[in-house]
Amino acid sequence: MNFIPVTIKKIMKPVIFSLLFVPLTCLADTFVKVQELKNTFKGGVLDISVSENGRYVFIKDTHQVYWLMSTARPLAFHKIFNDRPNSSVVDSRSLRAQWHNNHIIFFSDDKTEFYDVENHKIDQRYSLILSSFSNSEIFWSEKHQRFIVGTKVFSVDNDTQEDPGQDWHAYQTGLLMTKNGNDYITSGYHDESIMRWTLPDGKLKATWQIGSWYASRKVSDIALVDNHLLVATNNGEINIRSIDDGSVLWSASPCSSFFSSSSPYFLLSGPLTKKSIHHNKFVFFKCDDTRSTFGYIEKQENSWKLDKITLPSTGNSSLQYAYYLDSLNKAILGLYNGQVLLYDLENKNID
Repeated sequence: MNFIPVTIKKIMKPVIFSLLFVPLTCLADTFVKVQELKNTFKGGVLDISVSENGRYVFIKDTHQVYWLMSTARPLAFHKIFNDRPNSSVVDSRSLRAQWHNNHIIFFSDDKTEFYDVENHKIDQRYSLILSSFSNSEIFWSEKHQRFIVGTKVFSVDNDTQEDPGQDWHAYQTGLLMTKNGNDYITSGYHDESIMRWTLPDGKLKATWQIGSWYASRKVSDIALVDNHLLVATNNGEINIRSIDDGSVLWSASPCSSFFSSSSPYFLLSGPLTKKSIHHNKFVFFKCDDTRSTFGYIEKQENSWKLDKITLPSTGNSSLQYAYYLDSLNKAILGLYNGQVLLYDLENKNID
């Protein structure tokens, strides 16, 4: 059994919010503001995600400094501070984060902290020890009161920290929770495999080998859309697979050409972080190439459709993030060169 207990002394209950209460113009303006303040963020924006209720935007810059922006008017932003006055949350190791119940959960090697975004303070701290799992993906399951770290499950019952044990993946590239919250899915790059695990016990349920001895397919990223598994591989392909048996239902090669291929990666596409894309329609992707190739895959009634997005050439136009505005059927596109564009998915043009 893949199970490791740790200590959690207090757990918060979930609250359900709706983006309907957040003016879409405020959300769009916030993304624009992020780009306007790009020089403020040291070295540029590395990661960006929106809270469950759409009222806050969390930003990580390339120097591991963390920022919080409000979507309310007037726009406000500030560094996220630790419990020591005037000491920003900076960790030379890989500090990971997750939105949960209007809090940002920060995972570092020696502690786990819940940061209250409304009161701008860390209000809970837990002894989840991750020193043996510095490079692992991590996610908190409220439903089962468990932390998933890499491929392993941590309970909330005692103080034991165990050896990380077997590495199931050779460079893990993904960690996803299924929509019902009872399973989680992981992927590996060099081992070219996807594994499905059960909660709360962390037992291996299924292994799907993506590559073979005659056709290497290293898994670069995974996502969930409409209860289907999207798998991106280094040969430029994106497959739609069944989450029940891993069988291929649809396939496209948006990041490959006659001369070369590159790895696709999925982008933010809703109010949750990329680790839990559960949008019921589509997901954005970008190719790891010099041509700034990107687009989206849309779920249709009986099939899937891939559309590439073509933008005017304006310097480095690599796509950093994409955020879907459901009621408008438009998307906010944030580019590496600082531009923020509103893309009309129906007419396939820039507003």
